[in-house]
Amino acid sequence: TFSFGYVQGEALVQAVAAARGDAGLEELFTAPPTSRSLVTNPGWFLDPDSRPKSGYQIEAGLDAFETQLADHDLAIQRMDFDSSLIRAAAAALPPAAVDQMVNAVVQSRVIIGQKIGANGQAFAVAALHACHDEARAADYLELSQQLMKAKEAMVKDSNTPVVASERTAVDQDGMTGFIAAQTVEAGGEQIATQTMLVHRGQLACEITLVQIEMEQEELIALGAAILLAAAP
Repeated sequence: TFSFGYVQGEALVQAVAAARGDAGLEELFTAPPTSRSLVTNPGWFLDPDSRPKSGYQIEAGLDAFETQLADHDLAIQRMDFDSSLIRAAAAALPPAAVDQMVNAVVQSRVIIGQKIGANGQAFAVAALHACHDEARAADYLELSQQLMKAKEAMVKDSNTPVVASERTAVDQDGMTGFIAAQTVEAGGEQIATQTMLVHRGQLACEITLVQIEMEQEELIALGAAILLAAAP
């Protein structure tokens, strides 16, 4: 967003100027940061070796998602899901819970696929969150489930209420978590969505499908394939 560029970008420029002076600023504008995470964490830009490393093959996991959905002809983009985005997404939770979600994660990346079809816009999104440890990965999932319930309550009396919601526990292939099947009413139409959040060890996987049909068994298999591809 524009505000992100002005606020976070200015903070990065100030940090680089303080650390390296004019030579650092010239380097910054010649080879600018390649991700939001480097903008929000100037220390990582100044010293790449200081950036926490998860040990997981995050891009390989996102590759698996893209391969599995290749037949849907989606326009694909990838991006860091940094702390500012986690905070924005989790804003319906109490501040302490938002902090807990942010502090659970070492690295997050998201892949977004979308297309316009006969039934409107369709989305497929997958995020991989490498957490500090398995306990915090489990916490991230629990907080995500609380966030989903909070958002359902927020839209209850809006123009886009969730008119049906069902959750199914997932505990197989070394993964634990849940699948939420929701129906959203918008403009007289009912839009089906599925979200799965699972973790294996300290790696959490989040998949959301909007207007894309997939059986739960297939969705679980997709999550397992992503986590396997991302394994160290």
